[in-house]
Amino acid sequence: MFERQNYEWIGLIELISISRSLQDLYSVSVNVHFSSPRVSSVVFVKRSPTLEAEKSVGAQVRVISLASDGSSPYETLHSYVSSAVAPYFKSYVRESGKADRDGDKMATSMEKKIAELEMGLLHLQQNIDIPEISLTVHPQILQAIKTAESEHRKPRVEDLRERAEDSSFLNQLQHLVSKWIREIQKVTKLDRDPSNGTALQEISFWLNLERALLRIQEKRESSEVALTLEILKHGKRFHATVSFDTDTGLKQAISLVNDYNPLMKDFPINDLLSATELDKIRISVGKGLLLWKLCRIRLFDFCRFKPFSPTCARSATLSTRSRGPSAWSRPSPGTSPTSSSRC
Repeated sequence: MFERQNYEWIGLIELISISRSLQDLYSVSVNVHFSSPRVSSVVFVKRSPTLEAEKSVGAQVRVISLASDGSSPYETLHSYVSSAVAPYFKSYVRESGKADRDGDKMATSMEKKIAELEMGLLHLQQNIDIPEISLTVHPQILQAIKTAESEHRKPRVEDLRERAEDSSFLNQLQHLVSKWIREIQKVTKLDRDPSNGTALQEISFWLNLERALLRIQEKRESSEVALTLEILKHGKRFHATVSFDTDTGLKQAISLVNDYNPLMKDFPINDLLSATELDKIRISVGKGLLLWKLCRIRLFDFCRFKPFSPTCARSATLSTRSRGPSAWSRPSPGTSPTSSSRC
């Protein structure tokens, strides 16, 4: 594997040298690895374990370019799978007649796995990250908890002795709680417009938001947070403790994702985007509509679902176009073209 930290290609023979005029840096490795988004890579793969002297090197080596141009490796891999691997495999299966042989299910199964790989890379590419928050704890609180754990008991306010009555110490704790509220609000106040982006991004947003909120809930119930709030209550700093429960919006945010995620978790987005037959698209759309009807009972926000519907349709259309005509298979046995086109 050859790498360099510049995008001007000199030629194959110069990949293992350093050009002083262009200040290019090349490195050679026997293992394929990722090092930096700003590094272009070329992989040379031998077709057989050993090279034969009577054959040209070009006939015995495959060349794969992993030039990133600052883009995500997921995007590069997805481009190879969706634009080359999947169409080439489907074309070979179709032209060789393997798909039509009775009992030969391996090719069909492999085609499905390639589609799943394509969708998985697309998921990773369109994944929406939720910020990871950190709740800083006062060192004396940490020391009190460590002491209580060594004695195999729960930490108590009395463990801080006179510090629990010290106004300066209480002010420090109150300041920390105010920072906790601002940190948690970075997650609980997150939202996105469902009419923008793709259906995968909308689904990814809600699933990732749920996981982030559950992690915050775990921190909320930790010994460090509980002891800090108990000390503030003991010091009659009720405003700080009440604000922590009301101003963070944590309970409301968890309740909201609990209403949305029954649809998001079960929505057949993978089946819809990887469908290679019109009949499969019709089935996926039907499952989605049925889920939405069930979720309406749980007060799912219709105003949000309304722009989400055309987003799903747009995502399916773009996915179909990106795979090209070769992605489409003939209708399943027993399915007429007329019934398949009703979607």
